Amino acid sequence: MRITLVRDDGKVNTMRTLRIEQLVEQMKVETKAQPVSKMREVLPFMLPGDKNDYVQNVPKLIPAAAFFRKGGITTMSEYNGIVMIQVNNLSGHMEADEVKERVKELPQTYLAFTGSSGKSVKVWVRFTYPNDLLPTTSEEAELFHAHAYRLAVKYYQPQLPYDIELKVPSLEQYCRLTFDPNLYFNSNAMPIYMKQPAAMPGEVTYRERVQTETSPLQRLAPGYEKCNALSVLFEAAFARALDEETDYQSEGDKQSLLINLAGHCFRAGIPEEDTVIVMTNLGYIKRMTVDNFKAQNRGGKGIKGMQTINDDFMKDMFMVSTHDYILFLTNTGRIYKLKGYEIPEAGRTARGMAIVNLLQLQPGEKVSAMVQMREFENDKYLIMATKNGTVKKTSISAYTNIRKSGIQAITLREGD
Repeated sequence: MRITLVRDDGKVNTMRTLRIEQLVEQMKVETKAQPVSKMREVLPFMLPGDKNDYVQNVPKLIPAAAFFRKGGITTMSEYNGIVMIQVNNLSGHMEADEVKERVKELPQTYLAFTGSSGKSVKVWVRFTYPNDLLPTTSEEAELFHAHAYRLAVKYYQPQLPYDIELKVPSLEQYCRLTFDPNLYFNSNAMPIYMKQPAAMPGEVTYRERVQTETSPLQRLAPGYEKCNALSVLFEAAFARALDEETDYQSEGDKQSLLINLAGHCFRAGIPEEDTVIVMTNLGYIKRMTVDNFKAQNRGGKGIKGMQTINDDFMKDMFMVSTHDYILFLTNTGRIYKLKGYEIPEAGRTARGMAIVNLLQLQPGEKVSAMVQMREFENDKYLIMATKNGTVKKTSISAYTNIRKSGIQAITLREGD
C-alpha cells in the first residue's frame, strides 16, 4: 500500500509515492534539519493570519491514494481506501496522547499520530469492499471515499473526548509530515467494509459544518482556556511588533513601538476566515461569508448574490481571507490597498457600500481591477497591461507601504 508525498518549498516541487511502512519509520525519527520541531517552536508566537515560513519546508502527505504527475497533470494511479479524520485545536501533547490512547482501543485504527503542529491528532482508517477489493477508477474512488469519510466520523466521534474537525472529503486531502516517536501503527487493523455507493452523500450531510465555538477568544487561540487566551494573543502581538521595530532602543522613544503593538493587537482580534468579495460596475462592494452559497446539482437555478440598481451589474467576485490584502488599481494608474476585514460585511441580497467611502479616490477616478495578495514578497511581481498595449512589471514589494490616498503605480498616456 502506497501513499503520496509532495514537497513544495517554493524552490522544489516534487511528488513521489512510498510504502506506508516507510512512512511510519520516517515519522519516528526527524531529519537533521528538524523542520517539524522548528515549526512547532514558532507556533506559540504566531498571530492569526501570520505566515509561518517553516510550514512550506514540511512535506505534504496524501493518504487516500498514490498519485503521479505527468505533463503538469496530477493523476491517481491507485486508490488505497485510507480515510483520514482529524482532531485539531488541542492544548498540547497531553490531550494528543489522550486521543491516541482512545483510538488505540479500536481495532479499525490503522495509524494514529500527533500532527506537525503538536496540537492535533490524525487518525487513518482503512475501507474496502466486502470482497477486500477497492475502486479502480477515480470517479468510483471519489464516491466511495466521500461515504467512507462520513462513516468514519460517525463511528469515531462517540469514542473521542474532543470534536473531530469536519472536512469536505476529497482524494487530495492532505496533512503535513510529522515527528512522533510514539505514533500508533497497526498493520493488521480491521478494515471497514462498505459497498460501492451510487451517488454522493446528500447535501446536508456531505457539506456538514464545523461545530462553531461560542467563545470568540477560543476561536482566536484554540486549545487555550479563556483566561489564558488573551495573554497568549498579547504576547504574540508584542513579539511581532518588537521584531518589526529594528531600531528600537529600550531607553528610547516607545511611541512607534506602541503604535505598532496597537495595530497587531487589533488584527489579532479578527479571526481568519474565508470570505467572498463582490464588486459591481458602479462601484458598490461588500464582503460575504462563504456559507451564503450552497453547492447545487447540474441544472440548478442558482441563488441571488447581490441586489443591484438601474443598469448596474456584478463586475468582480472572488474569495479571500479576512487577513489577505486587496489591491485596487484605478483608471488613472493609481493603486490602493485594503485588508479583507476592512470591507464591510453584508447580506447576500444587500447592495453593499460605495467604494468611494472606503478609498480616497480622486474626482473621476474609478476602480478598474482588484488583485488579492497574501504577502508582499520580493520574488513576486505585479504585471499591468493597459488598453493601448502598454505593459509594466513591478516587484510586488514596491507596494508594501501604500498611503491611504494611494500611490501612482503606472503613468498612463491620454486616452489609455
